Amino acid sequence: MIPAISRETLRRILRAGKVSWKTTTTCKASTDPDFIAKMQRVLAL
Repeated sequence: MIPAISRETLRRILRAGKVSWKTTTTCKASTDPDFIAKMQRVLAL
C-alpha cells in the first residue's frame, strides 16, 4: 500500500523533480533509455 501524503508534499516532490502537474494534449516521447523497462514495471502493478 502506498502511504498517504499531503498535497503540499506532492507539490514539493514534483517541483523538485521539475515535473509539471498540468495535463498535456500532445504525445511526448521519453528520452530515457530505460523507459520501456520502467513502463513495463509500472504496468505490471
